[in-house]
Amino acid sequence: SSSSSSSSSSSSSSSSSSSSSSSSSSSSSSSSSPSSTKKTSGDLSITRADPNAFLFSMQTLSKVNSYMTGDAVFCQSCNVILSHLSRVRQESHEWKCEFCGQMNKEVFVEEGELPTTETVDYLLSPPPHVENGADSGMVVYCVDMSGSMGVTIETEALQAEWKKLRCGGNEPSKNFISRMECVQSAVKTMLDRLVLQHPDKKAVLITFNNEVTLFGDGCIEPVTVVGDKLENYDEIISVGANAIKQQLKPLSQSLAGLQAKIKALQEDGSTALGPALLLAAAVASKNPRSEIVICTDGLPNVGLGALDGSSYDISESQRFYEKVANYARENNTSISVIGLEGAGGALASLSLCAEITSGTINILKPLELVRQIRQLTQNPVVANQVEMSVLIHPDWQLSTEDSPKNLSRVVHEFSNVNNDTDLTFEFSIRSRAFEKPLFAYPFQIQIKFTRLDGTKVLRVITTQKQITKEREAAERECDISVVGLSAVQHAAKIAHRRGEFMQARLTLRAAQRMFQRAKHSDEQQEEYGTYLFQSDILDDALQSCPPAKDKNKGAPVDDAATSVFFRMSHIQKELFLAGSKKQVNKRRG
Repeated sequence: SSSSSSSSSSSSSSSSSSSSSSSSSSSSSSSSSPSSTKKTSGDLSITRADPNAFLFSMQTLSKVNSYMTGDAVFCQSCNVILSHLSRVRQESHEWKCEFCGQMNKEVFVEEGELPTTETVDYLLSPPPHVENGADSGMVVYCVDMSGSMGVTIETEALQAEWKKLRCGGNEPSKNFISRMECVQSAVKTMLDRLVLQHPDKKAVLITFNNEVTLFGDGCIEPVTVVGDKLENYDEIISVGANAIKQQLKPLSQSLAGLQAKIKALQEDGSTALGPALLLAAAVASKNPRSEIVICTDGLPNVGLGALDGSSYDISESQRFYEKVANYARENNTSISVIGLEGAGGALASLSLCAEITSGTINILKPLELVRQIRQLTQNPVVANQVEMSVLIHPDWQLSTEDSPKNLSRVVHEFSNVNNDTDLTFEFSIRSRAFEKPLFAYPFQIQIKFTRLDGTKVLRVITTQKQITKEREAAERECDISVVGLSAVQHAAKIAHRRGEFMQARLTLRAAQRMFQRAKHSDEQQEEYGTYLFQSDILDDALQSCPPAKDKNKGAPVDDAATSVFFRMSHIQKELFLAGSKKQVNKRRG
């Protein structure tokens, strides 16, 4: 049931061109051989790697194109949109879909309404008229002030003197600094940068220990959730929706008050993280395009979502965090988590919230928190309310990680996407099409998104790739930066979502063996080296995990490994590019 010629080169789907320096890979052919060649290793099967993969970079959504005249025309069967590859019979007004073969009738399009390029944009709705700052979004900071935040870290003498100078020389230099002081400095840095970039944005502060306190924008009377209310889902939602009765001030006016509240925080008590997260999601639900940032160092052990103690149920807690994440996503709110290294937190559950809402997970060293926070704030949001549909020919199927049922179409939704959001997809030919494949196959990506000014756009990207049955030919054309990125992302998802750590390692190893055969040019040699560097980071985390993961019992995955899995499943293409490609990208902006 196997073939010795299972291979391909990565296919291209660019929002501006088919160049690999734009939004996706650029290669000349795709494989028509099924990816079923396997080797066995004990009880595990190893699928032979092939470079059937393509990449789309969300940074291209920031580019403004001219809009098509008229509306998009959809295939009545497979929902593919009429493209530059389509042929419309003007006499009979018919269009035979190049994907599914459906003969679409009554296709009335004028000559100027026919797409002529790979990428076309359709205007769905113009930007709404809003008052200044009325729809600027909100950032809710959830700060852990439990007793463990008082743990101190020794600082180097130079850092202590530098801190003294930053304080104006009025405070004695200290050789120790607490986790709380690190977080206070980090949140202050985030607010300082936010007010410069988005002065009209609203900012809200929530703190939590054995109770949850909502300070709002620092100008309202604090509201506290305590006792039995920490176990009541509906009660917390009601508090969050109704606590802030007055119009919040923009950050340009509330900054001083918020920073004073943050500076006055004192660590004490337990960790009611779950109720604080739910309260934040309820507050943010009243403002579109909001973001929740959780700063924590410990395991939630009070109220909803508790993951520590004698009576907690981990499956029930995970269902709680999934419910909160879906609630936030419905309101276009993202959830990001900043954890402190060495604290032993609960990222395995919190990472689910970030995954569902298109947020981020970062475990940072306390002493480097401020510097690393500055780097995180340099990755701006480029679009909101993103719905991405990937469509390939029915002769092909997407990988299990991209489509659990191995369909030829998959839809992904994102609350927001950043400049560094790079998505890869892997595919293989179905056995029924192996004997008589077509000479070339079409690919299409449809993206509905909202620009930062509120404009709603539909972008359609369509391309076509030739195929080959010759593994050697396909590997010779392999774009190792794209296929290597895809291998790392998919291996990380296998570990993060399914807990199959050994299978993830085998995925990395199979790709490595393929690249060893494929690296002929200097560029491929260099990109092979970058792949080894990134895959080694992931492999080290995989080796630290137990042989098998049971989501409801057994040894949990530690926070360091969870952070690596999440980061690697969202790693960006820039880290895999050869130097020559980086220079091309830089010149193209």
